[in-house]
Amino acid sequence: MKYSVFVCEDPKIKLDLYHLVKLAITIQEDIIHEKISFDGVYTDPNKLLDHIEQEAVNYGIYFLTTSIFAGKMGLELAKKIKLIDASAQLILVTDDISKVYLAFENNVELLDCISSKQPIYKIQERLNDAVLSAVKRQDLEGKRKQTIFYYRNGQCAYAENLDNIVCITTTTKPHRLCLETLTGTHEINGSLQQFATAYPMLWRISQSCLVNDNNICLIDLKSHKVLFSNGEFEYYSKRAIKVIREILRRRVAKKSSFRGSCRYVTNCFLWK
Repeated sequence: MKYSVFVCEDPKIKLDLYHLVKLAITIQEDIIHEKISFDGVYTDPNKLLDHIEQEAVNYGIYFLTTSIFAGKMGLELAKKIKLIDASAQLILVTDDISKVYLAFENNVELLDCISSKQPIYKIQERLNDAVLSAVKRQDLEGKRKQTIFYYRNGQCAYAENLDNIVCITTTTKPHRLCLETLTGTHEINGSLQQFATAYPMLWRISQSCLVNDNNICLIDLKSHKVLFSNGEFEYYSKRAIKVIREILRRRVAKKSSFRGSCRYVTNCFLWK
C-alpha cells in the first residue's frame, strides 16, 4: 500500500517545509520510500481539504506549518483532515510549540509537533524520524483494518466488512463510484485507483471495475463475463486476462478454503 504525503504551508512561517519533507522522504530506505507517494504542497487549506475529500484519501501523512491558532490553519485544519481521513498521521511544525497541549485538549492526535524556531538541521532530523514513524504506524493501522472496507458517501463515513464487497465500478459522475455489496448498492466518493491502492485484495478486471474474487461464482471465458454471488455481473477486458488467470489459479489452488468447489464447464469456471 502507498501512503499519500501532503504539505500545507503557512506563508507567515518562513520555512521551506516542502523541500525539507521531500528530503526526508528521499533519504529513507527503499522499503519505506516505495510506500510513499508525494501528492502535493498547498498554501490554501481549503484546496487541500477539497482534494483529499474528492479523492477519498485514506492513510494520508500530513505535514502542516502553522501557528496553533492560525485561522483555518492549525488545529482547525487538523480536525477537518481527521474528519475526512480518520487514519491520518499529522505532523505539526509550529512557531508556538508551548501551546501544543491545546491539541490534546481539542482531541487532535498528533504524530509529532516540531518547533520551527530551532536550527534547520534539528527540524530535518525530526522530519526524517516523522516520515519513518508515520509509515510504520500506517502499516500497523492497515493490518488492523484489512478486513474492513471504509468509504464515504457525501459527508458521511461508513465501514463495511470486506467479505461483503462484490465490486466497485465507475459512474458518469466525477469522483463518484458505485459500490455493490451482498446487501445492496451504494454511491460512494473516490476513484478506482485510490481503492485499488488501499485494498490490494480487490482485483481490477477493467478500467471501470474492481472485484472481490471471493464473491465470484462464475467466470465465462467465452463472453468475458464475471458473475457474482448476488446475481450481478461485469465484463472483464482483454487486458485483464492475466488477472483472471491469477484469480483462477488461486481459486483452484485454495479451493478447499472457499465456499464449495470449482469446476470447468464449457468455457466457464463455476463455483457452487
